[in-house]
Amino acid sequence: MTEESSSISPASQNQKNIHFSSSKNFNCWLCDRRLSLAFTSTRLNKIFLLGSSSKNELSIFERSLDKPTAIHYTDNQLFVSTAFQVWRFKNILTSSQSTRDGYDSLFVPRNSYVTGEIGVIDLKVNALGEPIFSSSLFSCVSTVSQNYSFAPLWRPPFISKIVAETRCFLNGLALHNDKSRFVTTWSQTNSKNGWCNDFKNRGIVIDISSDEIICDGLTKPGRLCIHENILWLSHSGTGYIGTIDFNNKKFNPVIFCPGLITGFEIWNDFAFIALSKMSSKDYQELELGAELRKRNLEPWCGIFIVDLKNAKLLHWVQLQGLISELDDLTVIPDSCRPSLIGFQNQQIKRTIYLP
Repeated sequence: MTEESSSISPASQNQKNIHFSSSKNFNCWLCDRRLSLAFTSTRLNKIFLLGSSSKNELSIFERSLDKPTAIHYTDNQLFVSTAFQVWRFKNILTSSQSTRDGYDSLFVPRNSYVTGEIGVIDLKVNALGEPIFSSSLFSCVSTVSQNYSFAPLWRPPFISKIVAETRCFLNGLALHNDKSRFVTTWSQTNSKNGWCNDFKNRGIVIDISSDEIICDGLTKPGRLCIHENILWLSHSGTGYIGTIDFNNKKFNPVIFCPGLITGFEIWNDFAFIALSKMSSKDYQELELGAELRKRNLEPWCGIFIVDLKNAKLLHWVQLQGLISELDDLTVIPDSCRPSLIGFQNQQIKRTIYLP
């Protein structure tokens, strides 16, 4: 790994018990590419925005949301799933504007859909601006609805009905040509919480267009990304990200990450990977735990940035203190220092945006 930078000062009092550290010159790397990141922590009820305030330090901005899980950026908007809603935040600043505090993006809540507690794990957005998400509780791919809690779009062929029983732990979701195309599940079980006793080497990747299983024998398969017509997978139970060999229906590991992979996104030729520390049970039972012990490594909470051209770790961010788990991340292009209006202060009452 590259040399660790000095400790980053917290941006607010709420961060005083969270320590951020990063690889050397990571803030410069973000600034040069006009990139920033957003990531969620359900346990802390927080969304974090990570950017660069200058050539000398990172910008760390946080707001409180109710159990945020999946997060996705598209078209100057952030979509975030929370305990029982899917929120859309819109950046109201133009490329030439900034706030008085020096933030070049200001994401403001515009609308939400009340879904109920349906276990949204992964979330994408189609060309119509409609959120498409995986519901682990109901074992299906769904979208929002004007009249119902959600509108199911697809379920695995082995799931007999859509019911709140977390039958197979449907997890990752990838869109292709603006349609839901691939999903991951932790098992092929069709009973209430059936995956719990049947998930080691039971995970699969399904092609939604044909209902075909294109990869099996996986343990806790997670997020999916399509990059240059290659399907990438975070194989969380082993700690590897890698590619799917369609011909042999196998997973090809590319790079190891020292933590449970909970978020995964590709921008250009760079993979952004969110890592969480594991429970002691996971550490003992999963291949990931065995690999960490073999490498004499402790599990991480943080973010890895991997250059896919050479499969090398390029940069990292480590989070320590009160935080031990991240739930998802997304890349925000064309913004060096983003901010977001939450619901627990007066700012939301005073921010008025007109045509």
